[in-house]
Amino acid sequence: MKKNIFCFLLLFSLLALNSCGGCGPNNVVTKKVAVSWAPNREALVNTTGGGYTIYYSTQSNVALNLATSVKVPYVSGASAPTSTVLELPSGADYYFKVVAYSTLDGEIFTSIPSTEQIISLK
Repeated sequence: MKKNIFCFLLLFSLLALNSCGGCGPNNVVTKKVAVSWAPNREALVNTTGGGYTIYYSTQSNVALNLATSVKVPYVSGASAPTSTVLELPSGADYYFKVVAYSTLDGEIFTSIPSTEQIISLK
């Protein structure tokens, strides 16, 4: 997989603010955030064993292995999903990056991360 062919545009939208009837753990108010990105056209990203990983943190420029990650795998159809909804505690800024991945002969290949994007849930 060529590392220089991946360029992502991350887009965010706030879906809803939950009241404490739908709060997260420990009665923390959460917000649902729709995260979407431009699709990767690499064939193996869009087949079984491929997809995207969303990384996020409340700190900027955190190493990916220290950030929280959410996998968005290919399931079926013409391409892997290019969006997901996350429920995050409000009161912080969140920094996001997306990475495409694929599997070939049992080995996992990843793209370079997207440019970091921020969304404020303050």
